[in-house]
Amino acid sequence: MSYARRDATSDVYVFSGDGGEIIDCCHCALGPDFRGTRAELLKHLGAHLQAGHKVPSYLFERLEREAEDDLICQRRVEFRCQAPEGAPGIMGIDMTGVRPCGGRINDGKCEFCDVTMIEETTR
Repeated sequence: MSYARRDATSDVYVFSGDGGEIIDCCHCALGPDFRGTRAELLKHLGAHLQAGHKVPSYLFERLEREAEDDLICQRRVEFRCQAPEGAPGIMGIDMTGVRPCGGRINDGKCEFCDVTMIEETTR
């Protein structure tokens, strides 16, 4: 998905790859193509501004908003919900599956799984 394309208002071409977790600055005017997290790309785009390149303001706003979500644990965890005995309708169904943990990451550690996070396990 493209975040910004080169045109009259932008000197950068930014898109997401690898399932949206990694962002690319393609054909980067600062040197080799840049790949990184949203937080890393925000710093990289600041370097573009310092070099006098045009970077759309909406790009910063969007990446900052999405970077907040990067602090949610995406570690896949198994869950099992057992319905109370005699529960009516859908509440009477036992459910099992796999879902993201969803815990907030503080100081590199998930509040729920108590696992030290690394870049590949957060989103």
